Amino acid sequence: MKDPTHPGEIIREEVIRPLGLSVTAADSALGVNRQALSAFLNQRSDLLPEMALRIEVALGPKAEVMMGIQTDYDIARASPRSGPRSTGSKRRPPDSTRWRGRAQPEPCAHSRWTGARFTFIMLGRYGVAAATSRLGAGPGEGSMNRKQFLGAALGVGLSGLFAGGAAAETVTVGYQLIYNPWKVPIADDTFSEATGWDVEYRQFDSGAKVITAMASGDVQIALAGSSPIAAGISQGVDMQLVWIVEDIADAEALVAREGSGISEVADLVGKKVGVPFVSTTHFHLLFALEHFGVDPNEVEILNLQPPQIAAAWERGDIDAAFVWDPALGQIKQNGEVVITSGELSALGRPTFDGLVVNKTWAEQNGEGLAQFIKVIAEADAAYRDDKDAWTADSEPVQKIVGVVGGNAEDVPGVLALYGFPTMEEQASCAWLGCGADGGAVKALVYTSEFLKAEKKIPDVLADYTPFVTPRFVEMAMELK
Repeated sequence: MKDPTHPGEIIREEVIRPLGLSVTAADSALGVNRQALSAFLNQRSDLLPEMALRIEVALGPKAEVMMGIQTDYDIARASPRSGPRSTGSKRRPPDSTRWRGRAQPEPCAHSRWTGARFTFIMLGRYGVAAATSRLGAGPGEGSMNRKQFLGAALGVGLSGLFAGGAAAETVTVGYQLIYNPWKVPIADDTFSEATGWDVEYRQFDSGAKVITAMASGDVQIALAGSSPIAAGISQGVDMQLVWIVEDIADAEALVAREGSGISEVADLVGKKVGVPFVSTTHFHLLFALEHFGVDPNEVEILNLQPPQIAAAWERGDIDAAFVWDPALGQIKQNGEVVITSGELSALGRPTFDGLVVNKTWAEQNGEGLAQFIKVIAEADAAYRDDKDAWTADSEPVQKIVGVVGGNAEDVPGVLALYGFPTMEEQASCAWLGCGADGGAVKALVYTSEFLKAEKKIPDVLADYTPFVTPRFVEMAMELK
């Protein structure tokens, strides 16, 4: 039996997308917050009764049936036999439906769900393919094909509900669990308003997974560290660096557990160290070992994502970890900083988090991308211009925690560890400008050379300049 399907996936894949509907059109019909609906459809939040009732009124499927599917999904997810289903977050955000005071949605005139209760249970319990087969919708003379079956079962007639609404282009943006100002426009969904796109947000727990999604075409815009960016470009991923989200500086650190006997890098011999592979912290860990004369084969380096590091630390499974906040803040509570990324950067190996885009897609969507970058630049400027106002109880910090999680008390201190370059600095030789002489290209070159020496990538490219551009920043500057 196939694991139950998340109800948001059923609605998204078998109703919304086949009809060419945008999330914006759907949220207008349901009378819900666009971000909340996007989170549900993309399995980042659970189905709550309020949302289920609105779906029942507008689209037809009974709320109790939808909640039953959610329950089946939750039970399967909690079962030890069930592994992780995707890289996206399943954390329910606070106030996930976030009603906007609209009138109740009108019933869809074409919804025909009176006899579909059992069909929906089958879809949730067995998945689409198995359900179509079990309900006699498989191949064979006189039987419905998969699309016809799903059209009947899920109420394809709901197209009348959204008649007249043009579908905006859907753009998927990947982000990570890092405290930074651009989480504020993510929380507000300012990007959709500024670009005219139907922006969907997808959470990742490492840059390596971001690059995999970029390579497969699942995301068009995403944040990743300089190390996974260098690895992805070196291995042929069609992407381009268009913005320096943050100069990492001291915001990442190697921390040793109290009582581990580790006080310097040389003490890592024979110890277990957790780090997300092909991340900026992985790059700096390997560089630190090389710089201080430690053979990596004498250290047990474990590939753990930030949430896994926090959990392993709590269990006492690892002696040290190289990571970023909010996991960094958690392990610092009973650990000591051995060395920071800022110190390693001063030794000649700086790191950064950058915004990368699908290169082919970006060429076709330059104006929208410039608007997107302008929104980030404004968020960064709001922080730089009034850092003291970004206190734990301030609105922007609360929005950051709403997206990322963690403790609001930690956010101001973490933000202070990063550098957020201005648009003028972004376009200069310090970062994206000046081709091969620019800071970003140079960083990607020596990061790639180091990764090749460590056998993390097969080859280093002859030229990295085509994969770094100030063009969209310059376009954004003209929008001021």
